[in-house]
Amino acid sequence: MTKDIKTTGIDEIKSEIDPDEEILDLRNYVVTLNKRIKELKDSYGNVKTIFRDLKEHIIQYPAQPPIYTPSEKAKRVSSPVAAVFHNTDGHMGMVQPASEIEGFGAFNPQLCRGRQIFAADMVVEMAELHRANYTINDCHVLVTGDMISGDIHKELTVTNAFPTPVQTAEAGKLLADVIHKLAPHFERVIVDFMVPDNHSRLTDKIQFKEAGQNSLNYLVGFIAKTILEKQENVTFNIHYQYQKVVNVIGRRYLLTHGHAIRSWMGVPYYGIEKKAGKEAMRRMVVKMGGFDRIVMGHYHAPLTHPWFWIGGAVSGTDALDFTQGRHAGPTQALWFVHPKWGEFDRSELDLSKV
Repeated sequence: MTKDIKTTGIDEIKSEIDPDEEILDLRNYVVTLNKRIKELKDSYGNVKTIFRDLKEHIIQYPAQPPIYTPSEKAKRVSSPVAAVFHNTDGHMGMVQPASEIEGFGAFNPQLCRGRQIFAADMVVEMAELHRANYTINDCHVLVTGDMISGDIHKELTVTNAFPTPVQTAEAGKLLADVIHKLAPHFERVIVDFMVPDNHSRLTDKIQFKEAGQNSLNYLVGFIAKTILEKQENVTFNIHYQYQKVVNVIGRRYLLTHGHAIRSWMGVPYYGIEKKAGKEAMRRMVVKMGGFDRIVMGHYHAPLTHPWFWIGGAVSGTDALDFTQGRHAGPTQALWFVHPKWGEFDRSELDLSKV
């Protein structure tokens, strides 16, 4: 039996020697893709090196011994309640003179640190108060972005207390301090940290693809998580996507910063409601499990709505808020979740005493 011998035709030889325009274009495209792949591999390797070096220089906190231990009665309770602390819009590095906003408030890095530590103290105090009637083993910390002031606007670059690398390091350490303060008072602390936000982005315009990696907020979460690695009762989840559904003993929260919602002059109620409706419909269609409400930050003025909860800012009213009629003191939100009855006792923690 003879084998078929493939012969090379004249047209094939001509195609190799003198290819047409379409083949040339495809070949050039392949060369471009291969070059891009090499650049990405080099960049990724550089990032891995930076993170390895950074991790080696981060001082990890020793584990905090527990102060709270569930009683025997608490262990038998079938429906423990969870505390939920919404930590958002810290704006570390920002400076806001009171004189610019008719005395509505002032802000600087010292107030940023003092207010967030004070908020952690209030979470512990409120949890202890509720333990007279409920078993509270877990604390969920929902972090929804803008933890640094950043330099996305020229005015921020000029007026910030220090540059963005310092802001990032200080914000990461501060978040670790807050969690470290909470950890002994709960059996478990679960942190859900959303990366994509507004002030820490590294692009002029809002980025969607790879926004969770191309952001200084990623470093804030990385630093905090690394500092807390020895604290075994802390689970620190870093979410890179623009929005993420997290579960708190049966309640499903769609976490997002909120900066991509179109707005003009104040809080865009219609825009947020439109987003909530579109998200609900999309998730019902694709059977993603849906969500109970959106939890977000960005607008600095706290708001409770049947579909969405907006957290306040550690800074309170700044110059931009002042021009858009968003007047609010420095606040962070705390509430409790019952596995059967849902949320109760939502409180806007007043941080103006610091």
